[in-house]
Amino acid sequence: MKPARLMKVFVTRRIPPEGWAALAQAADCEVEQWDSDEPIPSKELERGVAGAHGLLCLLSDSVDKRLLDIAGANLKVISTLSVGVDHLALDEIKKRGIRVGYTPDVLTDATAELAVSLLLTTCRRLPEAIEEVKNGGWTSWKPLWMCGYGLTHSTVGILGLGRIGQAIARRLKPFGVQRFLYTGRQPKPQEAAELQAEFVSTSQLAAESDFIVVACSLTPATKGLCNKDFFQRMKKTAVFINISRPTFLDHRGWTWSLDGALEAGLSYHLAWCLSSVMFEWTQALQLKGRCCESGRPVPGLGQWSDCSCWTGCDDPRATAY
Repeated sequence: MKPARLMKVFVTRRIPPEGWAALAQAADCEVEQWDSDEPIPSKELERGVAGAHGLLCLLSDSVDKRLLDIAGANLKVISTLSVGVDHLALDEIKKRGIRVGYTPDVLTDATAELAVSLLLTTCRRLPEAIEEVKNGGWTSWKPLWMCGYGLTHSTVGILGLGRIGQAIARRLKPFGVQRFLYTGRQPKPQEAAELQAEFVSTSQLAAESDFIVVACSLTPATKGLCNKDFFQRMKKTAVFINISRPTFLDHRGWTWSLDGALEAGLSYHLAWCLSSVMFEWTQALQLKGRCCESGRPVPGLGQWSDCSCWTGCDDPRATAY
């Protein structure tokens, strides 16, 4: 009897060991992996996906019509090690009858904790204070030196009251936040009731919030949502936290806000490395004299990479990747 043909599965990056073990135990699969922590080059991705029955990819891997054509008719399943799916050509994938898997809710708690960390780090000016201590700038106590902004009696605006947005609000509530505002496609009365959150327009949220957290999904409607008009409406002392995609920000509005309009600072979480956008922003900062020659962030500007969202592989849900 002729042995059954093994199904080819291509993995575009090193993944948590539990996930790899699950794939290795599948007797009917032949698994090939791009054995690196760095993004796979496009040529290697095309080579690996050709003839594959399954693809396990990351947010940095663009799965468009061209790649699907290269993969061919064998491709039946695409799984992405991410909550977001904006790197997948979903309409084209659906036409071809390909199943899609993703990882909702796996990183909700970790991302919410990171968002709160970013907010506290920025409002209490920790990056600046740490630099001053390192450089010998801390001499004696001064009443007004390194004063920041407190959460008590403040208004926090959350763009997107989904799982992560709600988790952020729950963590901030014990700090004495007086008022939560939120925006979205539609009101969420049940979720909002628990948090005593108020559904408002984007412009009202920008104008009335002391702290703003972007936690919504990327769609055509939300791309560039935080533009110059948005930043112009913000309080001059507002703190802005983005834990979502870089493309939520219209970078022209973002760099405008750094030109003296906002005094408290922007804290920015890099969801993933979008080098072209970050290059433009860095260039703009340098032109405005707000970024030192060493490339260190502007004072008050925090940056953390996506690795900060990982809590390790003790969580059994890691195998969902």
